[in-house]
Amino acid sequence: MKRIGIYTIIANNYGAQLQAYATAQYLQQLCKDSVIELVYVPEVPMSYNWRSVVKSFLPQEIIRKQRFKHFQRSLPLTRSYSVNEILKIPLQYDLHIVGSDQVWNISAGMDNHLHYFLPFQTSSPKIALAASFGTKGIPNLLKEQVCSYLTDFSSISVRETDGVNILAEMGIKSTQILDPTFWLDKEKWNTLAGDTPLIKGDYIAAVGFETATQAPQDFMDSARMAYGMPVVGLITYRNFHYDKCYNTFGPIEFLNVIKFAKVVVTSSFHTLVFSLMFQRDFYLLKHTKRNSRMENILKKVGLMHRMFDSNSENITEQMKKKEHINYTNVNCLIAAMQEDTKRYISKTIFTHLS
Repeated sequence: MKRIGIYTIIANNYGAQLQAYATAQYLQQLCKDSVIELVYVPEVPMSYNWRSVVKSFLPQEIIRKQRFKHFQRSLPLTRSYSVNEILKIPLQYDLHIVGSDQVWNISAGMDNHLHYFLPFQTSSPKIALAASFGTKGIPNLLKEQVCSYLTDFSSISVRETDGVNILAEMGIKSTQILDPTFWLDKEKWNTLAGDTPLIKGDYIAAVGFETATQAPQDFMDSARMAYGMPVVGLITYRNFHYDKCYNTFGPIEFLNVIKFAKVVVTSSFHTLVFSLMFQRDFYLLKHTKRNSRMENILKKVGLMHRMFDSNSENITEQMKKKEHINYTNVNCLIAAMQEDTKRYISKTIFTHLS
């Protein structure tokens, strides 16, 4: 029996846990006679301050963490490892896989992401599946180091066009594939989301905005004015106004809120993914730094007109048109990309396990 280790980010946010779930689920379906494990390296907080300490004791934060912990039980996690443990004594797998999520986002340095480059000696092959740099480029000072690690990989696939370009500049060939949340069929996500809406009535779901400016507030206000519905926020912020706040929801509840929303407004990639999966009408506000992954998928499905930046004029007027997304063509385009992605994964996995 073959053993496959997957190195990915396991953090308490919706996208990280749902992509980890999708990766493990799909590879378990594909490699029925193999043991699939997600290598668990707890995320290290960037910093501690009195606000974060106080927040951790709030009832809503405790409930939220419990819901994430409950969802984590559905993941085939290893015991908790430190980065040093992995680098000092490599884990014994027949295949080491890195991906997905922003495992190679080293814009702030290499320290917290070093183990995702698998810089250890092993006789087993290393591959990357839908890995992401999360940016359009990487620091010049780190390119030589990154190149030395990745040339040890037998196969590399990335999530965004920017990733392909970054690697090409270093002379490394890669293939672009879809994020793991697209690897599972819609029926699976529909089942997880449930059949009964947690929030009654019509609403606008608002998820995943930056907090540095008031642009997200203006965006939400435009949607409220155009559609005449309350704005429901998940993981809300004190400097923004929502009609209803749900800060205790975990990954399952997140899926439910997106599935039953009449409209979705967001700057979040995975909120976009599940808006597409559940065929919701949505509007995107450009992220100031991590925008390429959303642009990439929108271009491929012909929906770039659903994205706005903070300087866009007449956002409210555009929303007032209440233009529904025609998902007939969108679904066909996504299905074709899913087929290409699954074909690539199957060929890559079995080539390296044989």
